[in-house]
Amino acid sequence: MRKSIEPGLKLAATLHHLAEGSSHAAISAHYRLGRSTVSQIIDDTCVALWTVLQPIYLKPPSGPDEWRAIAAGFERWNFPHCLGSIDGKHIIIQKPKHSGSMFWNYKQRDSIVLLAVCDASYRFTLIDIGQPGSNSDGGVWESSEFRRGLDNDRVNLPESEPLVGYEEAGDFPYMFVADEAFPLKPYIMRPFPGRALDSVPKRIFNYRLSRARRIVENTFGVLSRRWQILFKMIQADQEKATNLVRAMCVLHNFLRTVNDTSYTPPGYLDISNPDGSITPGFWRSQTQPPSDQPNRTQLRRGGTAEAAGIRDRLVQYFSSPQGSVPWQDAHINKR
Repeated sequence: MRKSIEPGLKLAATLHHLAEGSSHAAISAHYRLGRSTVSQIIDDTCVALWTVLQPIYLKPPSGPDEWRAIAAGFERWNFPHCLGSIDGKHIIIQKPKHSGSMFWNYKQRDSIVLLAVCDASYRFTLIDIGQPGSNSDGGVWESSEFRRGLDNDRVNLPESEPLVGYEEAGDFPYMFVADEAFPLKPYIMRPFPGRALDSVPKRIFNYRLSRARRIVENTFGVLSRRWQILFKMIQADQEKATNLVRAMCVLHNFLRTVNDTSYTPPGYLDISNPDGSITPGFWRSQTQPPSDQPNRTQLRRGGTAEAAGIRDRLVQYFSSPQGSVPWQDAHINKR
């Protein structure tokens, strides 16, 4: 009987494939392994990484206190009661067999969608990966288990509370921030569309929301730069591609948590300066993979009256003495 392949060698081959985007053929030649063996090793190792690391480094918040801790992190981006930044990213894959146009996205490529919620430390809080690329971000959101949990009140979010220093305005819910591809809900705030930006307070609201949304943009940017297989078409079927992306997301969280400065060295991420300006992280100066532009087709559905009322109250708060920041007017005039 042949000697079994050491776990360390399996991990090295998998990380080599994910971090450099090396093909199975190149990995096979480098480690002197059969190509079919390499394919099976990579898939098995990705599944093992997810199984072992996910309960530790990508475990969903279990209760109000953990959600409030996330919201506290977003205070430095000047958006109160924010539980996370939501966005979607297309992962280019080879065309699955007998799939027709199911995975064909608006960029005329086959893809699966990574829908993610990120915290203020640029870590994934929740991910939904594997839905066909023909779906918009909003469509993926509508089909996600997390959306169903929120609508059915099964996520255990904190109860509504007054904003600090603005108690006279009553309670505000805790919420997520997203772009215009997502629905306006009491638990999701999205920007006003351009045609509705008819006042300075609304422009200030959009500006403040965009600052909080930079978190998920940075997270996807770092993920793409550090795991350069995302610069290429993933040569795997839908299930294996999903396993690869899950492994990369949980490895990203692991490396962010253990504070590995070689993964995100100083200056790599966007920095908010005291005057409100943003110093772009130098990941932005590097070419991005073709999958980085998500599908912005919106759901043809208006927000609820309750959600619109909450957004209007936030508009008032961000322009009030209690909720404004001294540099916001100058920054919206630059936009």
